[in-house]
Amino acid sequence: MTHARISLLPFPRLLSLLSVIALLIGIFWFDLSMPLGASVPVLYVIPVSWIALWSGRRETVALILTGLTATVLIVLRYGFAMTSHPDLAVINRLLPSCVVWTTVLLALFRKVQEEDRKMRETLSQVLQKLTGRKKDS
Repeated sequence: MTHARISLLPFPRLLSLLSVIALLIGIFWFDLSMPLGASVPVLYVIPVSWIALWSGRRETVALILTGLTATVLIVLRYGFAMTSHPDLAVINRLLPSCVVWTTVLLALFRKVQEEDRKMRETLSQVLQKLTGRKKDS
């Protein structure tokens, strides 16, 4: 009698993704409850940073989707706003969006650097095996 194996590997990632979604929804709710001049949209950097830290080197889709979702929620909150100073409201929404995408870009650059470092290490090991030399310390 054979038993089906259940892989537990996807569950931590699923829980992290659900936590990020819950955090995005909580920040959006908090943003809706505050006046438009408050700097609540900067909090959207937290879930983006969280995804950037726990995701692997090649997992960029979750990072980009989190940044996109945060930007959509920031703009959506601007759409719900009734303000007498629309210029201030636009700036108040544009700056956090820039911070979110700067965080996304820096995280993507970090992932590229990690991938490059890993590839260089692998190439160095292969070359050492081929030439029979040991790495100088």
